[in-house]
Amino acid sequence: MFEYVGIPKIEKPVFAHFEIVEITKDTSPEELFEDQIVVIRYTGSDSLNAENLEVILKIYRNNALIKSCRLCGFPWKITTALPNESVYGDQIIDMSTIHYSDFILCDKTLKSGKSFGFRIKKEELTLKRGDIIEVTVVYKGSVVSKSSKTY
Repeated sequence: MFEYVGIPKIEKPVFAHFEIVEITKDTSPEELFEDQIVVIRYTGSDSLNAENLEVILKIYRNNALIKSCRLCGFPWKITTALPNESVYGDQIIDMSTIHYSDFILCDKTLKSGKSFGFRIKKEELTLKRGDIIEVTVVYKGSVVSKSSKTY
């Protein structure tokens, strides 16, 4: 068997698929923090290291981009304030994850079938009927999946 010195090891390709399965809508005044939660489901075959994930969020209204941000620093903790380094770009994400703790990606490993999400703050952006929410998932620096859903 030959040994190749100085040649980097080639990692196996990642086959991943993410889809937006739900965007929660405001149903009552009592559910103040349960609206505008974007829920994403991972349906790939390989388990993924959450630390290597990034999510790019873009929101379009009337075919024009109105807000965008990049979410990183996964896994997130259920806390009253995420570190500022968790969201870059437009500050539209609710940084108080206790408001939507059921959806937080807080495990180090993301397994197929697992859903996670984040909340778009109404104070920064109120989603309107017809808005398009687009999510691009990046793993180890490469785009692995893109999904969109109309609100």
